Amino acid sequence: SVDSRLPPIGGATGRVSFTESSLVLHDGRGQLFGDEVTIMGGFRPETGVAITARGRATVEGLRAVIDHPWRRRLAGAASYSAGVTIRDGRTHLSFESALQGVSSALPVPLAKNPGDTLALRVDIYPGESRERISVALDRIVVAEFLRVQQDGRLRLQRAAVALNPSPGESLRVPERRGFAIRGFLPALDL
Repeated sequence: SVDSRLPPIGGATGRVSFTESSLVLHDGRGQLFGDEVTIMGGFRPETGVAITARGRATVEGLRAVIDHPWRRRLAGAASYSAGVTIRDGRTHLSFESALQGVSSALPVPLAKNPGDTLALRVDIYPGESRERISVALDRIVVAEFLRVQQDGRLRLQRAAVALNPSPGESLRVPERRGFAIRGFLPALDL
């Protein structure tokens, strides 16, 4: 696994080529998040580490990384693309999906049928004792989370959430511990 928070890739196969200064993974395949995944990428001194994965994830298969009570209100599977880059000591993990094939029984505006698309993008920037997570769900929600190492675990310390943000609206995480939520919803059915 590239990151300790990610489950290992099951049944992994592929071809690796290397030189004195580079390593490349060709046609990597395996099982991840409950379905098949293809992986390619590698390391070069001038670009650092760059790995790309494309596959399908089932809601159940994501339990290892997302075990939130809201996950129980989701069903199905969707295609995704993910990436890991490491350059100059900085790591960036990204995940994108149109969520087509996933149904949601969450309250409006997060409810959706499996045939509908809803663009999801997650970016994670881990650090030595903290990480920043950015989430965008179509034009419905954008959020920034700052987690800090405490008692041997990463714990959520600060967060900002914007509901139906204006195009180009910037999101600022509070300077002190806490959460900031702003925006509007045309409807909310709890």
